[in-house]
Amino acid sequence: MREFAVVQYHLFGLSLQEPIALFYNWLIFVLCMIWVSKLKPVNEAVKNWRWFFILFGIACLFGGFAHSLYQYFGNVGKIPQWILGIVSGFFAGKAMWSLLPDSNKFKRFLFIFLWLKMIVNLTLCLSFMSFTFVTIDSILTYFIYAGGIGFYLYKKGQKELRYFFIAVLCCLPAAFIFLLKIDLSKYFNREDLSHVFILLCLIFFHIGTKKLMKR
Repeated sequence: MREFAVVQYHLFGLSLQEPIALFYNWLIFVLCMIWVSKLKPVNEAVKNWRWFFILFGIACLFGGFAHSLYQYFGNVGKIPQWILGIVSGFFAGKAMWSLLPDSNKFKRFLFIFLWLKMIVNLTLCLSFMSFTFVTIDSILTYFIYAGGIGFYLYKKGQKELRYFFIAVLCCLPAAFIFLLKIDLSKYFNREDLSHVFILLCLIFFHIGTKKLMKR
């Protein structure tokens, strides 16, 4: 795919860049905080999804700064966003894991894998200073836990869990857009396009969490 130059601009005496990424990151932050204020931790699943939205929202807050101030801090400025992105995924996975009955023979394995996945990807991400491991962690978390467990329990009769499966389908294009480096223009690059699908994914996660809160 064609590579476009990064959009740069000056404001308040600072050399900034990627204003669209700033907008989407901060939009997601604001929406996450609004959703958090409406979620009551009435059960283990909702409690963990609430932590997911808190941490993911803060990750996007830092992400907006990291994109804008990249000329000053480089990839170092993205470290808080990367760490919070992986840790928030842990809580999303734990939320879905908590919905499995204790009799499920895979429940213990899924809990151990959830911890190992987070620790390994955090270590690799910080060792190699690469967002790739954040992407890998997200794919594993959302496909196995939100999508896999959500679809499994949906087929068992828990109809409200279809929203988590739908959310994962909405997020699927984001991973391919980023990994395949699909840039539509310099004003709407791979990260901007990915954010659109991530936002759709978060909306369905929120709808699903509200259903879990009411049941």
